[in-house]
Parts: sequence; C-alpha cells; structure tokens
Amino acid sequence: MKHNVAPKAETKVERKVQRKKKKQPTIGLIVVALIVSLIAALIGGTIWGFLVNVTGYDIGFMAWAVGVLCGFASIRAARVRGGVAFQVTAVVSSLVGILAGKYVMFFYIYRDALMSVNGINAASKLNIFSGQVVRLLPGNVGAVVSWLDILWVGLAVFAAWEIPKDPRIKLTKESITVSSVRHVV
Repeated sequence: MKHNVAPKAETKVERKVQRKKKKQPTIGLIVVALIVSLIAALIGGTIWGFLVNVTGYDIGFMAWAVGVLCGFASIRAARVRGGVAFQVTAVVSSLVGILAGKYVMFFYIYRDALMSVNGINAASKLNIFSGQVVRLLPGNVGAVVSWLDILWVGLAVFAAWEIPKDPRIKLTKESITVSSVRHVV
C-alpha cells in the first residue's frame, strides 16, 4: 500500500500561494479604485461648490468630507481591506475633488461679478467649462482659497490616507526592535 503524500503537500502550498495572490492588490483593482474614488471626488467637490454658492458661506469642513468620501470609495470599489496603493488613490482623488470644489466656487464668483458688471446677458453665455474661467482662476486663487483651507485640506488628506489603511499592519513598540531598524538602514 503506497501513501502518496507529495500531492497533498503540493496542493497545500498551491492553495497558500493562491490565497496570498488573492490578498495582493492587482493593477486592475487599483485602477478601479482610482476611477471610482475620482468620480466620488468630483461629485463631492461639485456638491461642495454648489453648496457654497447657494449658502454664500465657504463650508470648509466639506473638504474634509471629500477626503472621507474618497477614502471609503477607494476601498469599497476594490473590495479589499486596504493598503498603500489604495491610500495613494484616495489622497490623490481627494485633492482632485477639493480642486474641483474650489473651481466650482470660482465659477460662481466670476459669473456673479460678470453679471454685475456686464449684465445678465454676458453672464448667461458663460458655462462652467468655459476656457475663460480656466484662464482666470490661477491669477485669482485668492478669491476661493484662504489660510484656513490648509487645515481642511490637511484633514481631508489625513482621512483619505487613514481610511484605506490595511488594518492588519500595526506598528507597536514591540514590533520595532533595534535589529529590525538596523536592517532597514
């Protein structure tokens, strides 16, 4: 009677490798996460810009909300636990969303100024994707950016970085030893 042990060991190793491959994010998952988080960022930033126009107040904490939205969108789109690739996609997307929100705010400020100077007819010809708005924004950033925005952008980036973090990776004093630090250096 022969006992064939090798195939079982081989299948165990194969299963282990397959499980490890499933946990690793692929380029496809990262691209999906980037696209979904960019869409979420653009929607969030646009809503923020519209809210500022409607209320007349620059609601700075909405920048933080865009960062939170991008963090969750990044990991939910890929259906994984998280990781550095998803953290980067969330941070980049949140910055794009914040820029989109500031752009929408500038559009409404410019449109209102154009209306008061040249009348409603000139302002009605202006649309949000107008090249005129794009050209004027860099020279007039001060109309939509304040020093307080640094706080909100910082919180947005922090949230976008922290939400998709892989919860299995934990750094503690015990996990960092002198020998592990020497290997890094």
